[in-house]
Amino acid sequence: MTVIELGLVGHDGDRPAGPPRRAPLRVVFRRVRVLVAAVAALCLPTLAGSARPVSHSPQQLWSAPFAPDNGDVFSVGSGRVFVLTAGGVLTAYGADDGAVHWSAKGLTGAAWVSPTDFRLVLLPVYASDSDLESQDGGQTFRQHPHETIALDAATGREIWRLPGEAAVAEEGRVVLVERDDANVLRTVHVVRLHDGAPVWSRPAAGLETWTAGGTPGATADRLATVGRHGEVKVYDMADGRLVADGVVPWLGQDEQGESYSEVMIEKGTLYVHNIQGGKGRITAFDTATMQRKWRVDVSSDGGFYPCGPVLCISGPDGTSGHDRETGAARWSVPGMASGVPLPDGTLMTSSRDADSRNTLVDAATGRPIAELGAGTPVWEYSTSPRRPYLLNRVSQPADRMTVSELDDTGKVRLRGTIAPVLDDSCQAAGDLLVCAAPHGRLTVTDVG
Repeated sequence: MTVIELGLVGHDGDRPAGPPRRAPLRVVFRRVRVLVAAVAALCLPTLAGSARPVSHSPQQLWSAPFAPDNGDVFSVGSGRVFVLTAGGVLTAYGADDGAVHWSAKGLTGAAWVSPTDFRLVLLPVYASDSDLESQDGGQTFRQHPHETIALDAATGREIWRLPGEAAVAEEGRVVLVERDDANVLRTVHVVRLHDGAPVWSRPAAGLETWTAGGTPGATADRLATVGRHGEVKVYDMADGRLVADGVVPWLGQDEQGESYSEVMIEKGTLYVHNIQGGKGRITAFDTATMQRKWRVDVSSDGGFYPCGPVLCISGPDGTSGHDRETGAARWSVPGMASGVPLPDGTLMTSSRDADSRNTLVDAATGRPIAELGAGTPVWEYSTSPRRPYLLNRVSQPADRMTVSELDDTGKVRLRGTIAPVLDDSCQAAGDLLVCAAPHGRLTVTDVG
């Protein structure tokens, strides 16, 4: 399934656990799993372009002005680097040479730029902050998107502009979620991605949340809504047909406090995660019937996420891999903080220690395959993602970072060194690294 990217985490963001799941197209703008880039103020750029060499040590190809503290963002897709400034200017550069392909102005309020696999770029446009009263009588501010703009990735031409936030795009369809000024769900629309034509919609008044995901062998062909008392309706994404309904254990927003509920669909299973009174429980339901499959008690200090053939459940002491059909624990790895599934059935995991060391493990068994060291992963967001590059700061040579690649045998191979970049600011695109560098530059480096 392909995730529409939100960009990259800038130097002030949290370190991402890994790439959003992507392989044809699934977009999740509302989760953390969606990475947001804090990158670069773009003026009319001064670019130093060059022809791309065939084989060499890492070589910077071009750069453009960038100012991360201004809130500008970037993303990579369709052979281009897209840069969105806080002033609402989106510029598309050729990824190989930095040539300006087009520039669009007047995108004030756009917060992210998200290339898709359908040669479109999606931009959620935010309304002004809502001034709300919190439960304790204080004031709280909340910002929410009020429309989404789709641009042609090749020309910058506006294709459509519709109310709501683009949340999931799959197989030529996109889910648009409308909220009112208090950030309460109002309507869920599904439209055609290439022209914005409506496919189906459902009123969302009274709903707490929603989620989308796939059945076995599919990507994101099911959409589920959850009501205040745990009433669930599962719809077919293609035509809006009701597939199943039921009631799940749920903590409504009015009763949550320190407790909460969250929901996810993956491979034909709806997972409900409840945290209450310092205790946690995950319950799994079949999306075809809404019959309960299993439930397991978990730590309140942790989370869950897909790990290829298993469901990973993390806690303060480590992570365990659970059978998707029965919930039974297949393996447990002490000290493992998170894992990102790779296409070959392995997981790239990070530890909870201060060094946050990476290990390659077998997803089915939890067996360690290779120790990868403490490098920061740099992921590629595409339908056929390669294994990540690893960046490490080194003392010698001074003011350099090493770039390594995880090959098909699980070995880490050094590609060379690059000038320092801001923490967690890079995205890979084949042999290219696109990074926010110090002193207000966005750099594109060929590491092939």
